[in-house]
Amino acid sequence: MPENASSERATAAGSKSRHFLSSEDLAEEMTVFGDPARLHVHPTAKVNDALFNLSSGEVTVGKFAFFGHRVSVLTGSHDFTKFGEERQNAIAADGHDVVIGEGVWVASHAIIVGPCTIGDHAVVGVASVVLDDVAPYTVVAGHPAKPLNVIDHSEQP
Repeated sequence: MPENASSERATAAGSKSRHFLSSEDLAEEMTVFGDPARLHVHPTAKVNDALFNLSSGEVTVGKFAFFGHRVSVLTGSHDFTKFGEERQNAIAADGHDVVIGEGVWVASHAIIVGPCTIGDHAVVGVASVVLDDVAPYTVVAGHPAKPLNVIDHSEQP
């Protein structure tokens, strides 16, 4: 089958146009809301199409960390004790940093809310909401994310 045959057939049948990507075509267009100087992504990390909200803190992504699609990393926080326009504009300037350690896998559609640290080689399950720190080598999932397993790393250097 030609490379774009599926896409052409779908369009010819009157349905929406589709785009097929290979692993070489990873979506690397992240969205940054806030000061980009507050975002620190190691050159070996893969963040795909993540959203980074840097309104209330810094985000650090360690080496060889990688994200699935549509991950959100949020430092922004509004003052819920305010109302109306005051609540809209009452945004903490800092104190909600997020640190994502070395080798962390954050699966698709996960939401990480600062302040928190995700320890080295941890795994965040698909569509999870991380509200607290995650220990190294720990698998978490859920709403809010809870520990499910600890990854055996006794044979790692």
